[in-house]
Amino acid sequence: MKQLEEMKGLCKYCIGDCARLEDENFEGTYRCTGFEAKEKNWYEKYREELK
Repeated sequence: MKQLEEMKGLCKYCIGDCARLEDENFEGTYRCTGFEAKEKNWYEKYREELK
């Protein structure tokens, strides 16, 4: 499993309680229905990553 900080998209800002993280080939996602933020300013960081 990759570290959350190394993943693309929303995963690095999530609490990481996801079954998809168990897949070694999972690279991250930009859309997730089960997203739960672990940081208050996650949206600003996410928008900056998308630029």
